[in-house]
Amino acid sequence: MERDEIIESIVSEYDLEAGFIGQLRMRRFDRAGARRISDAIRRISPEGDVFDIRMARHLYAIPILAYWQRERLPSGEQCDLDEFVDRLFEVCVHALGAP
Repeated sequence: MERDEIIESIVSEYDLEAGFIGQLRMRRFDRAGARRISDAIRRISPEGDVFDIRMARHLYAIPILAYWQRERLPSGEQCDLDEFVDRLFEVCVHALGAP
């Protein structure tokens, strides 16, 4: 998957009807959406020291947006969300390297 396709797949997760972030805003934790985001991030391969700023914005924003919605979810889904955010950080470190 190329960089623009990865970005587009992540952007599609903001859709209120079918996207992971959109579903969080509607008080639903979408496990399939969480997998889609993680899978897209796993496909990232930075070109040397160059990293697309659009990608960085989304990778920075997703965990923040997720935690903003945390209290609105049922308690069982809050645990799922916590696990997703933990995995998201791991996937990002694997894809991008540690700071």
